[in-house]
Amino acid sequence: MVCSNQPTDGGRSPQAGRATLASHQAPAGLGHAEGIPNAARVLDVCCGSRMFWFDRDHPEALFCDIRDEEHWLTDASSPGGKRHLRIAPDMVADFTNLPFADNSFPLIVFDPPHLVKAGRNSWLAKKYGKLGRDWREDIASGFRECFRVLSANGTLIFKWNENDIPVSQIVELSPHAPLFGNRNGKLNKSHWLVFMKPAQRIEARSDETLQAARPEGQEPDGEADAPNP
Repeated sequence: MVCSNQPTDGGRSPQAGRATLASHQAPAGLGHAEGIPNAARVLDVCCGSRMFWFDRDHPEALFCDIRDEEHWLTDASSPGGKRHLRIAPDMVADFTNLPFADNSFPLIVFDPPHLVKAGRNSWLAKKYGKLGRDWREDIASGFRECFRVLSANGTLIFKWNENDIPVSQIVELSPHAPLFGNRNGKLNKSHWLVFMKPAQRIEARSDETLQAARPEGQEPDGEADAPNP
C-alpha cells in the first residue's frame, strides 16, 4: 500500500498495524496508555499537512497520519523558490487499522490520497500522498474503520479529488451512502461529502418495520405456517 499511508523518501512509518504517538506534537491532556487525548472529539485520520484546517492545532482534534516527514518543495511563488512541507501528526497511525475503540469520536475527517499516476518522489506525491495497486481495498478499509470508530449518529466528512479516479467509484466502497456534498476547485474535481453513521436503534426499528409488513403467518423465508390440525 502506498498512501499518505506510506512515507515517501525521507519519512518514516510504523510497523504494519501499529500506532505511535509522535513525541514532537504530543497534545495536552493525554489520558490512557494508547495516548488518546481526553479532549479529542474530532479525528482526522489522514491529516497530511493539515492544509484545510483553520486552526492546525485545534485542542479538540486528534491528527493522525502514517507519514511523519518533511520536505522542501520547488515553488516559484515562495521566497527562495522553495516551500516547506511538514507532515507532523499527533499520532502515527494507519487509517486501514485505526487503534481506537468502537464509537470513539462524534466527528471524523477522512481525506485520503487520491493520486495513482504521480511519481513516488514527485512533489505531488509528497504533498498529497499516493495510492498503491490495492487502492480499492485500502479506501474500503478506511471507510470501514472510520465508521467503526465513529459514534452512532456521528458525522463523517470525506474529501476526494477525482483527478485520477472518479468519485463514483469511491462512493461505492463506503458501507453507507453520503447524505449530501459539494463540488469545488479550479476544475470542479474536488468533492466534499457528508455521511452519517446510523444508530443501532434505527437499524432495529427497520427490522421491526419489516416484521410488521409481513402477511400474518408468513415466515421470513416466504413459507406460511401450516394450519393447525
